[in-house]
Amino acid sequence: MQFGQLNSTKPITLYHLPVLDPVDKSFDFFALLVLYDWIIENSEVESFQGDNGNLTLLSNSMNPRQQTVDSAQLSTVFALFAQKRSPICDFCHDRDCLQNIFVHTFLPWICGRIKHVELNRVGGIIWVGRPLILLRSLTAL
Repeated sequence: MQFGQLNSTKPITLYHLPVLDPVDKSFDFFALLVLYDWIIENSEVESFQGDNGNLTLLSNSMNPRQQTVDSAQLSTVFALFAQKRSPICDFCHDRDCLQNIFVHTFLPWICGRIKHVELNRVGGIIWVGRPLILLRSLTAL
């Protein structure tokens, strides 16, 4: 695509030609290179549509730009993520607690009341076992 005029008295017109022109075979090799750049995503196709028709253009080759992760900001981004995630976890935890209280209070036949105060194997290890492991390791020092 190119804007031009034949002489100074003529109006400026838009000149363009198809990429694969069957009449002009001298441009075929370059046209195939341009299409290859588009296939491997080094250029873009842009379509301009207006009142007098449309014009589809291939852009020039673009240099791919790769950026590495800034390790100085990684901890900041993780802290923001954890801060935004915390209220969601709190809401889910509170909802589960209220659901358990409701089930054990008003629907005792679904889950016996004694299971409310029972410690299973996982809960026993986590809530009772870890503090005892910590106490044991402190006494070993």
